Amino acid sequence: KQEEELRIKNQPINDLKKNPLDRAALANLKPLIQASRDSDEKCRLCVIYCLGILATGNAVEGFAARSAIARDYPRQLLADLSDRNLSDVCDKCESGRSKQVCLKCKGTGRCVPCEGVGRGAKVGLDGQQLRCLICTGNGRCRECSGTGSRSELCKACSGRGYSFSLTKCKSLYMGLLGE
Repeated sequence: KQEEELRIKNQPINDLKKNPLDRAALANLKPLIQASRDSDEKCRLCVIYCLGILATGNAVEGFAARSAIARDYPRQLLADLSDRNLSDVCDKCESGRSKQVCLKCKGTGRCVPCEGVGRGAKVGLDGQQLRCLICTGNGRCRECSGTGSRSELCKACSGRGYSFSLTKCKSLYMGLLGE
């Protein structure tokens, strides 16, 4: 009888070993998680569920599950769900920031109104051209400080410097199913 109970209990995991991206098999983990009395086993099953959901491409539910695990199991070692293990360095930026051509000067670095001369079109009482009011006479674009580019949060990684890796997620998930 105990053998039969163990087989039934392990059925969702066995189903996932056969077809790891089967959403129905992943859904069958939920009752098993709720029925588990062992905190470590419950946490392990939650991590398998989370990685499985992420591996199917459902990032919203997967990251919500990750947040719930972090909340419900604060003392557990959850290294498998760390950003370092689930992410790659963003290839679109440097540390979460990307350089873009300055929209104001179009990358020249020069003040647009005075064309980088530092003098305006108006002449003062002494007959000299007045300093440009936009760049205060330095000739540099005010938006980019004369660099011709501006730094902004990377859109690809939302400024984190790393982005979610489906490949790493699937690898971790398959490793946990094999345990």
